[in-house]
Amino acid sequence: MGRNLGRAGLSQKSRDAGPSHRGRGATAAAPESRCRKSHAPSRMEGASGTVWRLGGSSILPRLRSGPPISRHPAQTDARNTMRLFAISDIHIDYPDNAQWVEQVSDADYRDDILILAGDLTEDRRLLAWCLGRFAAKFRQVLFVPGNHDLWVRHEPADMCSLRKFEHVVDIATEAGVSMYTYRYGNTVIVPLLGWYDYSFGTPDSDLGKLWMDYRACRWPEGFDPARVTEHFLDLNPETVPHPRPGERVVTFSHFLPRIDLIPFFVPRAMRHLDPVLGSTGIERQLRALGSHLHIYGHSHINRRVRLDGVTYINNAFGYPQEGAIAARRLIEIIDET
Repeated sequence: MGRNLGRAGLSQKSRDAGPSHRGRGATAAAPESRCRKSHAPSRMEGASGTVWRLGGSSILPRLRSGPPISRHPAQTDARNTMRLFAISDIHIDYPDNAQWVEQVSDADYRDDILILAGDLTEDRRLLAWCLGRFAAKFRQVLFVPGNHDLWVRHEPADMCSLRKFEHVVDIATEAGVSMYTYRYGNTVIVPLLGWYDYSFGTPDSDLGKLWMDYRACRWPEGFDPARVTEHFLDLNPETVPHPRPGERVVTFSHFLPRIDLIPFFVPRAMRHLDPVLGSTGIERQLRALGSHLHIYGHSHINRRVRLDGVTYINNAFGYPQEGAIAARRLIEIIDET
C-alpha cells in the first residue's frame, strides 16, 4: 500500500490533464496587469515555463506596494479551546471531491480552525465557492495557494500567474478566509507562501514534458522557478510578530520544505519529480520562525514525521482514484511532543 501511495500521489501530479468542469466566469485582468508573450522560449526557458513580459508598468511595484501577505498584523482570538484541523490538495475540479466539501458538517466545526494547504482548484468561481463553504463551517479558515490554484489555462490570454495570485488573495478575503498570521490561545499559526526552485535536485529532460505547471502557468519575463520562489518567500514574515513566552508556533505551506519528507518507499522512477516538490527556503523560514509543527501538501503522500525537532504533517485529500490510499478526511492537528 505504501509503494502504491508514492506512485499514485506523485505521478498524477505530473500528468493531470485537467478537471471535468472548469474555466467558468473568468474575468479580464485590468489593463495595467496584462502579460504578453515576449518571445519564443529558448531551451533553458522551456524548463521554467513560458516567459511573459508585462505590458505597461512592471507588476512588481504594485505587488510589493502593500504589506507582504503574511506580514499583515496577526489576527488574534483569545479562546484556547478551539481545535485545529488541516487538509490539502482537495482538487474540487473533480465533482466527487467538490461533493465531499459540501458534505462536511455545517455544525461540528463552528468553533474550530481549518488550515487549507493549497491546491483547491484552478477555477476562480469554484475557489470562491469552496472557500465560502469552509468559512461557513469553521470559525476561521487559513489558506495558502498551491500550484494548481495559479494555473491560467482557462484565463484570458493577458493573465499571468502573479496576477492570478492577486485574484486568489482577493477571493480569499471576500470569503472571509485569512492568509495572514493568526493567534488563538497559546498558538500562533503562520502561513508560508512558496514555489519550487530546484533546490531539491536538477530537473531532467523529461520533466519539462511531464510537469503541467510548465504549460499551465505563465510568468513575467525573467521569472524562472528560482525567481518565482524568491518572490513568494519574500512575502513571508521573518519573525513571529510580538512573540509570547511558551507560545506554540505552527507553520504551513503547500510546497515541501525539505526533500526527506518523501519517504523511502517512493519508487526511484518517480524521484525525477523531486526538483518541483518544494524549496529549502521554506525550511529556513519555518526554522527562523521557531516552528514546532509544519503542515504541507503537494506530494499527495500522507504522513506524520518528526525531523530535527519539528513535526511535519501532510494530509492530502488527493484525486478521486487515490481514494483507496488516502484518508480523504479532515484530521485534527494535535501536538504529541
